[in-house]
Amino acid sequence: MHRDRAGVLCTPLHPCHGLAHPPSLPRCPLRSGRGEPQLPRRAAGWKGEARTSAPVRVSSGRIHGVHLRHTRVVRLFGKAAFGGTIASFCAPYFRVEFDDGDSADYRGHEIAPNIVYGAKELEDPRLWSGDYSYLHMADVPGFRTSLLGHLNRAGIKVPSAWIQHGDTTGGALRLAGCMGSGPIEVARAEAEAEMDELHSGFLDQTRNERAIRNYRNSGIQLLHHCVAMGIARWPSSTDVAKYLAKLASAKDNVGAPSTAKLALGFLCSINNVDKSPYDSQMVTAGLEAMRRRHAGMTKKSAGLSAEMVRAIMVAYGVPRPRRARDRQWELALCVSIGLGYKLLLRYADLSVCRWDRDFCEVYDTHVRFFLQRRKTHQYGGMLLDVACPEDPTELGVYHFTMRARSVWK
Repeated sequence: MHRDRAGVLCTPLHPCHGLAHPPSLPRCPLRSGRGEPQLPRRAAGWKGEARTSAPVRVSSGRIHGVHLRHTRVVRLFGKAAFGGTIASFCAPYFRVEFDDGDSADYRGHEIAPNIVYGAKELEDPRLWSGDYSYLHMADVPGFRTSLLGHLNRAGIKVPSAWIQHGDTTGGALRLAGCMGSGPIEVARAEAEAEMDELHSGFLDQTRNERAIRNYRNSGIQLLHHCVAMGIARWPSSTDVAKYLAKLASAKDNVGAPSTAKLALGFLCSINNVDKSPYDSQMVTAGLEAMRRRHAGMTKKSAGLSAEMVRAIMVAYGVPRPRRARDRQWELALCVSIGLGYKLLLRYADLSVCRWDRDFCEVYDTHVRFFLQRRKTHQYGGMLLDVACPEDPTELGVYHFTMRARSVWK
């Protein structure tokens, strides 16, 4: 079990990550006095993560959207404000040298609210960052304000989930433009701002909130790139082709250009823009090149038969007494096998199945799972139902899923 960024308790259906095949488990429940089966032990000396070289301190240049030795910060200590400069970076810390001679190291989320940032920095292509792992630009107030101002002037809508801390400048800009006008113009501007806010709220509900958040980083980076390159409104197909090629070259993976293209498609859909010009091979050259470069031969093995799945679920599909719910790995494993067989789910699909509210709903006739994305590029989400057997005397995947749901509800 783990918690996501929002602090929501999430229980994955697949606890045995990294197993090439189902483990050979003793038949349960055991009655021979040998006790409960134990979780496999790690090899001696296993540290849980790969060894990496020591981080190197960078003291000049531009990194993660920051111009070292030039980017200013203003930080409050008590009621007094102290100015300083970001002098260097040594992952994951940014070193700030204050004007009074003091210095301190901060993580990106700690120093981001104090960074001085304006339209000049937003329009500088050298400060564009495609890596938010150490400093998320949306945490910088000046970045949010400048980007929102540009988007509102261009008439581009973005989900409010992409903008933190409740920044909404569209209505404020419209009302400011009506200062000095008559009461009718002001009333129209207020009504327009109210309707814009209502429409933005409904846009956020067009897809699952978590699915929208998946596009957040790629969407913000794409919009920032457009501003930095002087693109007034929507990028042309050539602009997108160059951007995807840039991501493919910098990241050398499929995920970065693929997610960027999906984020662009989502922005097009909520702004009533035709996204078909971005589907040509000329545009997706970088993405397709990465797919071919990182494609590998998948070894196929014989799948489980229905009798095998039934035997596994009967043997292991019961909660173990006197066992914490986060240790009920036999039940989680057997239900994962049953769901994968019933719903034709790949391992990647099972990895996004959850018991949490809004992801698993229980009805008298079926259990419904919501997958926020699938490997088959159905990133808008999909609803999958496990029906209850028509024969009330027959145990099916539905009943074992209900057992598991009662443990991890």
